[in-house]
Amino acid sequence: MSSIFRSDAPSAGERVVVRRRYGEVTSDVIGHVLSLDPLVVRPQEVGGYPSALDAIEIPAEDIQIIKRLSPRMVRNSDIRAIEVASARANPAHPQAWSADSQWFMRAGADPCAIPLGRSAAFAPPPLAEITDFFRAAGLPVRLLLPERLGRAAEKFLDTGWELGPEEILVACKLDGQSSGQPGTSSGSRDSSGTHSTSGDSSGGRLGEDGAGKLWLEVSSHPTQSELTATLAWAQSRGATGAFARGLTLPGFSEHHRYRYATMPNSR
Repeated sequence: MSSIFRSDAPSAGERVVVRRRYGEVTSDVIGHVLSLDPLVVRPQEVGGYPSALDAIEIPAEDIQIIKRLSPRMVRNSDIRAIEVASARANPAHPQAWSADSQWFMRAGADPCAIPLGRSAAFAPPPLAEITDFFRAAGLPVRLLLPERLGRAAEKFLDTGWELGPEEILVACKLDGQSSGQPGTSSGSRDSSGTHSTSGDSSGGRLGEDGAGKLWLEVSSHPTQSELTATLAWAQSRGATGAFARGLTLPGFSEHHRYRYATMPNSR
């Protein structure tokens, strides 16, 4: 379990994982907290919804770890899809993939290296290569660590790194019909493997997630009418989902968390 995400104490109603002793072995229980003293958890059904199964009371002496989870079950591939869409919605120069194609490095308005490859969560990050990229750009070394995808990098964040606050990415599906004409955005793939969409609006930009799905990234805190117009604009261009970083928006729910880590004096 990650040590830099969801370390705050859970509350009743939240979804958690509890590692407990069960006889001579340990087992994990994933479910929703009904009470904290004593700890009573109702196991979840598939997808993270509350289950109709009987609640389980876990004695305090059997609890090894209790950790908050996202409100709904989110797969690593779901997190990666949105982070890829975000990278493609915000093209930057210079930008490059690491030699092993696991980390994407970019300068621009939000300079950082992001673990976007399918194996990035399981292998040490190429810190020497990342450092060379940012030094060549005259920028400090900065990592964007989505929870779970950045798991391998966490082991290398010793006291020499500055770890930013835990932030939340929210998302929603765009299932309704917009007032515009359905269609797809035009774009081009460059040699680094990123995708640039031609469509944007004052409220956000479009990015493709690598699996053919188009997402809207909401880039500012809009009024309700502005948000409605931006979502309709995105749907008219074929977007099937929307997300935002660090914003609270109606109809959006928590998808995953992320943190930035910066190496001081690395410019």
